Amino acid sequence: MHFLKALSVLFSALVVAGLAACGQSAQSVLEGRTSEFVQTLVQMDNIQSIQRSPKPGTIVHLKGKVGSRVPLLEGMVYELKDTTGTIWVLTKGQVPAQGDEVVIRGKLQYLKYQGIQSKEQGTAYIEQQEQIQHTPAIKS
Repeated sequence: MHFLKALSVLFSALVVAGLAACGQSAQSVLEGRTSEFVQTLVQMDNIQSIQRSPKPGTIVHLKGKVGSRVPLLEGMVYELKDTTGTIWVLTKGQVPAQGDEVVIRGKLQYLKYQGIQSKEQGTAYIEQQEQIQHTPAIKS
């Protein structure tokens, strides 16, 4: 029985040493697999459906490319584009560069305002809670 336990410990040590020797490449592979796994577990929303029937306070998960960015006094907003449309994302954290692709989790908010002829209007935006994945744009 001691032989099997010793063999198990030796095998574990070899696996850890092998991963450590691989360094960055093993870590990159694991991170890539983790983000793929997270995306398969989490239902991605699309921007068009969010804007059609916004439900403030709803937690959404979006994947898209970063467009324009605008600084604010406390944070920044950036435009997120997917194949169905665009939406503004408010963040107090690290802001991705224009052209980067991100997967985010955020809370849907709705800003109401008085439009022309005192007609009430509004726009949906996302208050980012977490940046799940970040893929920098390929520079040419």
